[in-house]
Amino acid sequence: MKIPRYWASQSTTAQNPQGETYTLKHWGYSDTSLADAQNHAAEKLRRVVEQLTRSGLGQHQYAYANSVRREELIETLVDADQQLLGAITRNRYGALVLNTARLLIADVDQQAPGLMARFKALFGRQAQHQSLTLARIDQFQQAHPEYALRIYQTHSGYRVMIVNQEFEPKAETTQRVFDALNCDPLYVTLCRAQDSFRARLTPKPWRCDSSPPPNLFPRETATAQQHFQRWLTDYQRHSGTYAVCELVGSQTQPLSPAVARLVRIHDQYVLHSGRPLA
Repeated sequence: MKIPRYWASQSTTAQNPQGETYTLKHWGYSDTSLADAQNHAAEKLRRVVEQLTRSGLGQHQYAYANSVRREELIETLVDADQQLLGAITRNRYGALVLNTARLLIADVDQQAPGLMARFKALFGRQAQHQSLTLARIDQFQQAHPEYALRIYQTHSGYRVMIVNQEFEPKAETTQRVFDALNCDPLYVTLCRAQDSFRARLTPKPWRCDSSPPPNLFPRETATAQQHFQRWLTDYQRHSGTYAVCELVGSQTQPLSPAVARLVRIHDQYVLHSGRPLA
């Protein structure tokens, strides 16, 4: 699981062989210290400057996105033996996220029914149209009775956990589960890059009458931090009247203590009966 504790940036200007000047900035990270993160950023910047001065920047080289997400680490989660369970971070648009390599979490977007199914439902021939997404999840469960699923409805789809086994995010078995459930491709890519599963714990700002944060982590000035704190107060006030998930199905198989704790933490954040989903 790639959740660095420290982030730092380094900046400089340099010219390509045609004499064009670029302002360059790169971020480095470390689990050890801020100084180590600064050294990492400096080394990344040095390589880009070398590339620029020698032959110019390729189309994607400077815009290349870190495989490691630059997110604020809010809390590290450990088990009774002090082994890492996961971490809670704050993502780019301000929501809290559970990150873990111990509990398989699948993000499954809602599939729209076909035109004929919608037509029949409109005229009462199908009083209760079963979601194609739930049908797919049910089909997966029937094909894999060895897995105990915990199923949540989200604002735009479903969140599925397998709670009686542990999976590695990059394993082929995990990819087969993602494929069978038709997981969001962007979510799958992110899980592989970060080597962890992810679950958003708090609402998206634009779904709860709030706005995205005014700046990105880490905030490098006191003014930037003050602006962020004002935004956070407003976001927490608005998001407190919404929920992220509704539990729609759970199989009663024993959970390991580690998985049980992760599920409990997740549910404490996301389940709030009677609130609209955001």
